[in-house]
Amino acid sequence: MGQTEGRETAAERIAEELLRAEEAQRLGLEGRARAAARRAAGHALAWWLEVNPRPDWPRSAFERLQRVARDEAFPPPIREAARLLTLPVAPEPDAEQRVPPEALQAVRERLAQMKGVERVPGDTEALNLAQMIIDWVREQLERGR
Repeated sequence: MGQTEGRETAAERIAEELLRAEEAQRLGLEGRARAAARRAAGHALAWWLEVNPRPDWPRSAFERLQRVARDEAFPPPIREAARLLTLPVAPEPDAEQRVPPEALQAVRERLAQMKGVERVPGDTEALNLAQMIIDWVREQLERGR
């Protein structure tokens, strides 16, 4: 499979998962939206791994996000986005496990400060976090990294 073919396939998978996430969110299904957003980010990481092979990396999107969250080779906003995406969804809106808005805002601000990476607009928590990772992967691949 050539890089262009892999890029198109990855982009299609990412787009499908983002559409699933948006639809689930529209229906008020936060858990499904979050899972689809994680899969979209996971597809982006799989795409990145095609160009930057890491044989010791896990195969599941969730485990890859956990790996990114711990790997200091990734920019801090990307690590934080991955960490936040792997937090469990709280059953209650006020529960401790819910991602605090200030944490999400801090990630957005750090991302905005990074040269060449735009701030992610919008209020959709899981989709924005996934989009941060997807955009970072695209930028890295466009730069040939």
